[in-house]
Amino acid sequence: MVAGAEARALAMPGLGTDARTAAADEAVVFAAAHISEHDAIFPAARLERDAAIRARGHATHADIRAAINRAEHAQALVIRHAPRMAQGATGYATREAVETEQHMLGIEREGRGTLTPLYGRIRAKTVVEAARLRSAERGHTWTKGQEDATQALLMSANRITGLQGAAGTAKTSTVIATFAEAARAQGLTIRAMAPTSAAAELLGRAVDAEHMTVKRMLLADPARGRDGRRGMDRRRGQHDGRQRGRSALHPRPRRRRAPRPRR
Repeated sequence: MVAGAEARALAMPGLGTDARTAAADEAVVFAAAHISEHDAIFPAARLERDAAIRARGHATHADIRAAINRAEHAQALVIRHAPRMAQGATGYATREAVETEQHMLGIEREGRGTLTPLYGRIRAKTVVEAARLRSAERGHTWTKGQEDATQALLMSANRITGLQGAAGTAKTSTVIATFAEAARAQGLTIRAMAPTSAAAELLGRAVDAEHMTVKRMLLADPARGRDGRRGMDRRRGQHDGRQRGRSALHPRPRRRRAPRPRR
């Protein structure tokens, strides 16, 4: 089947080497951008498949593989290995994703040890145990990882904390929700932020807080609320911001000027 499709592509009028190369390059760029919207690291086989679909017969599989190699040599694609990938399988991340990751890690490093922890070790353990018992009464059992992550977050002196876990591991409903409740008890204001409205709304419901998209937050406050703490769920880029008092994300309403009388 593949050989037949490649033969038809080679036989198509107007599809010389240059045309197929251009089509393959465009298909790889498109496929990588589309996949990386959801997965920071993706298998080479998936990239090849999606690029072939995008090419719509205007490039052969050999053209697609060559385009991937060119992108790799140009460092537009960076070789990475994801935990879910089979041993020895090649994976990629886009150059933009790697640069974004490095920038985010730099911001995280700058914020280490800059804040006063929410609780000490003993108080943090008490809060986690109380939350664990409440969950047990509702039929949900906490894992050791959830307990450790929540306690570490409550004791953290860092401005940004990364929380990583597979989908469905109750990161939001256990760790983040417990931290938000404890922070609110300390007089902090909780706001939930995520890249999309749907994700922000879901996070807001979980922590019982006002929600907004990251874009809306950045438009309202380009400084990104530097006096507040920010937590981040790295799986989907979800954020939960916490600030004391009036938030810079919600500036005071502007006074409207009275309309000038017409002459």
